[in-house]
Amino acid sequence: MTLEYIILKITNLQWENFTETLDREIEAWDFQQLIDEFNHEIQLGYEMDNDGEKIRCKFNELWNNIMSAISIAVNIELPMKTVKYPGSRNIRHKLSFVDKTMRHTTKLGSLMRKISKDQGFIDNKDDKWINFWINRINKYNKDYNRKEYDKFIDNHKELTIPTHDLFSDTWIKNAKEVFKKRIKIDKNYLQAQRLRKIQDSIENRCNIIHSDIPKWLHSTQDNVKEHIIIDRAVISNENEGVRLALDPNTIRTHAKDTFAGILRKRNTKSIEQD
Repeated sequence: MTLEYIILKITNLQWENFTETLDREIEAWDFQQLIDEFNHEIQLGYEMDNDGEKIRCKFNELWNNIMSAISIAVNIELPMKTVKYPGSRNIRHKLSFVDKTMRHTTKLGSLMRKISKDQGFIDNKDDKWINFWINRINKYNKDYNRKEYDKFIDNHKELTIPTHDLFSDTWIKNAKEVFKKRIKIDKNYLQAQRLRKIQDSIENRCNIIHSDIPKWLHSTQDNVKEHIIIDRAVISNENEGVRLALDPNTIRTHAKDTFAGILRKRNTKSIEQD
């Protein structure tokens, strides 16, 4: 069954929440630290044989983290529906507990930023708004009670946001500390998930190998095929530059000269041209 995600029409508020979530994810992934380390190495002017490989690895790491941040932000904030094929009705995309937890972290961070930017933000809020946030905070405090998070948390009490003296200076200070801890836990959990997937893939491959070693060895061998057909060749030399050869005799000669001494003899033939 194929699954396809379709982004529905979004409101200005949803887009604002998405951009805020993306900002938070970019901050959480420490992109700037990675870039600073990369720039520092360039400034040192190291000339090592593996410099190219190091640069490639760092760019790959940065790119993978950027794509992860965007993917997380999309899953959390943008409304989606899941289209199932064939013939089943559409259903809304259901967030995992991880996505829900990160969404709550984002909403808490959004509240902290609004309070920090505007000291009068909460002055005109009524009791209904206050009670709304009390209920929401009580919900947020349960996010990390799942056993999946246990190894990432030293003290669960440090993740509890108080519901008394709401929005006082002391409360805001405590809530900001909880917000920072939540970001760190979310990031560590996602990294552990990715590592687990890699390990599972390796274990699965090892199980396949051990279950039928002769079959695996046979699959890794360079088996000779009945025919390898070469119908064109790109030839480069100092006098003629680079050209595309289609003449069978030219191709045969070039292939023979190129592969002689590199590969064992194969049954190689060219397509005869009219």
